[in-house]
Amino acid sequence: MSEDTTLYRVIGEGGNPAGAYWTSTQPTGPLQSVIDSALDQSWGNTATTMITRTFLAGTQIYSGAAAAQGGLVGGGSQIYIPGLVP
Repeated sequence: MSEDTTLYRVIGEGGNPAGAYWTSTQPTGPLQSVIDSALDQSWGNTATTMITRTFLAGTQIYSGAAAAQGGLVGGGSQIYIPGLVP
């Protein structure tokens, strides 16, 4: 990243707030997060808690669209940050 950037992550109860997958789009609610990020509910992520974190300029990221899977649409912003625990 070329400048400090605030990213978002959604988790369910007991989820990892410091995981490797984030989004640049502020979530509008659990259902939209599940759709945009193709969060398979069998993984246990109910997407009920939003985490924000500002990452410093120079943080290595990989960004793209979340892939569709398990009948979920995906297509939302997905950012992977190496070195964080998935």
